[in-house]
Amino acid sequence: MEAVKNFFKKQGIAFYALIVALVFAIVSVCMYSADVKIDYFFEAAADRAVLTFSSLAIVMIAAVLVLSQFEFAKNPYVRIVLDIIAVLAAAFVITPMMQFIGSRVYHFGVVLGSDLEKGNEAAFAAVNHSIVTIVMYGITLAVTLVGLFFNVVRDRKEA
Repeated sequence: MEAVKNFFKKQGIAFYALIVALVFAIVSVCMYSADVKIDYFFEAAADRAVLTFSSLAIVMIAAVLVLSQFEFAKNPYVRIVLDIIAVLAAAFVITPMMQFIGSRVYHFGVVLGSDLEKGNEAAFAAVNHSIVTIVMYGITLAVTLVGLFFNVVRDRKEA
């Protein structure tokens, strides 16, 4: 019990931010997977780029969290590599979000900006789901960026 208490005591702000980012990234990719199965988006198959970059972001966030816990992470060169991985993770959150937005802009315009889908509840529900998914990706990005500015482990001593 004491070891668990000490583990959480030595964690920095970035640890908690990246844990939240990891959970939100997983939720975002699940929401994207559900979004492409909505009947209104029947012509839009799951984009491999969105799934690939989302998966890479999840793996990289997890790698930063795990690798930062080891003793070798105190080495300044390893810290630079972990910082680069964290920045890449943020880039890999931005990429699927922008790809997803790009694939839905036309639908947003048709449903929200014209009378073509007026009264079509399925279209409005599908667009609302897409907006919520984009917001989840945005929150994931924001929390990941917060994690970039702080240390994962609080009490690091220079090697």
